[in-house]
Amino acid sequence: MRVLMSVVVSAPLLGLTACSSKDAKPTDDKPQDLIVGVWEMTESKQFFGEKGSTIEFKKGGEFVHTEQKDEMKGKYKFVEDDVIQLMIKEGNQELRSTFKAKLTKDDLELKDMQVDGREAKFKKKK
Repeated sequence: MRVLMSVVVSAPLLGLTACSSKDAKPTDDKPQDLIVGVWEMTESKQFFGEKGSTIEFKKGGEFVHTEQKDEMKGKYKFVEDDVIQLMIKEGNQELRSTFKAKLTKDDLELKDMQVDGREAKFKKKK
């Protein structure tokens, strides 16, 4: 009887440990993770930079925009899952731009939420 009782009590506990969260795989990637890497601009409308320039988004919220030999460094943060804010320092001033972001593992599209018509498309470099 004791053996049967311990099996009845232990079985649900074993099932719980078998379904622990560390075994679970995420169902979709977070934008904060997807954006990390180097992106090459494929299209630009009134956007800083030209086709072929790159933006590298680093973990920790920093980015580097490179066009030919010029570099511009700044910070970024997601305000929402589909809204990203880019910040650069120019002298004592901090300039901020907010963009609606469409993001997949291979494609990034940014549309300025403050300047109508300013947008760019990027492909992730491998």
